[in-house]
Amino acid sequence: MKRHLFSVLVACLMVIGACAKSDVPMVVAHRGAWIKNLIPENSLDGIQMARRFGIGCIECDVKYTSDKVMVVMHDATINRTMRNAKDYSEIQEPVKVSEKTFAELRKDYVLASDDPAYRKPIPTLEEMLLECKKYDIVPMLHSHLTESYEKAQEVMGDKWVCFMSDDILALQARKFSGCLVLLDPGTDTVDNVIKRLERIGRPCGISTMKYKMLDKNYIAPLRRLDFEVQSSIFPTPHEMQSIHDGVSIVLSDFSWSQEKIMKKCQTDKWNWKGSLQKGEKIETTMEQKPSLGAMTLQIMFEGKVRIAVNGERTYEVEHDRMDSEHAGWRMNDTKAHLVIEAMENTLVKKAQAKFYAIP
Repeated sequence: MKRHLFSVLVACLMVIGACAKSDVPMVVAHRGAWIKNLIPENSLDGIQMARRFGIGCIECDVKYTSDKVMVVMHDATINRTMRNAKDYSEIQEPVKVSEKTFAELRKDYVLASDDPAYRKPIPTLEEMLLECKKYDIVPMLHSHLTESYEKAQEVMGDKWVCFMSDDILALQARKFSGCLVLLDPGTDTVDNVIKRLERIGRPCGISTMKYKMLDKNYIAPLRRLDFEVQSSIFPTPHEMQSIHDGVSIVLSDFSWSQEKIMKKCQTDKWNWKGSLQKGEKIETTMEQKPSLGAMTLQIMFEGKVRIAVNGERTYEVEHDRMDSEHAGWRMNDTKAHLVIEAMENTLVKKAQAKFYAIP
């Protein structure tokens, strides 16, 4: 059975057809496809960057200003992500979004970036939605403001995702929208979560940051009933484990699985197969250093391996029989470097890495 997320989004947007295999989850760019010190999170440029990477969905956070204008900002304060507009100095005293008028926020502050070209004013929710519509990107609203759901429905129709922790708000959104609704399950049991989701009505599912809870035993019953399961911004080992355990969506700062869409951007390919004794390693490095790049890995093996990307994205995975793993990473201004180390004697039937330069 096709996933509800794909049936809703792929039918609506040609840009989303990213994953041909059912075991490769859809990637949602957390707070947009931001790049540290360059592309600000929750910015219009983060949407354009998602488009360049071929990512079909972005998550954004909504806050009210003091005069009830909906703006896109994660924190209660602007200090971490913005600077003084006059001289680009750091903001010394806490500045709460809810205590400033929209005009004050737009006039006095800019989003933080090392590149002056990206130092732009805080965007409104409507501006963010219109930018998503322009670039065929599906917005996921992390919001408890009912008015934000109404605005998303007005601009996007059903082509948006509603994400919250409150069942009552989920039911309110469902009254006027056929969008995908993702609910934070808290610490509820699978059986209770299924009852909650049945009340909301499909397409719906869960999204959680509780990686210790989100294992195969939790995921499988939900997926059998065609509910979506999203893992949310886990550190590398936990995020990769959630993919291994069968989540259908990954809300991520770095994952990438748009291989089909970005096929024209492939620059190189590396293949390997054979046996590895415990402690043995195989590795490869992309020759180019693109300003925007990506790498995907498909590995079919039996045993246990540690996979490391650029010395920082490191995780271990184990198969007691021959089976496949799929993973992908977006990156910038770096040569992609991959290391696969056997943690026990391992047979690798296929290891294939593909490298991409994003235009």
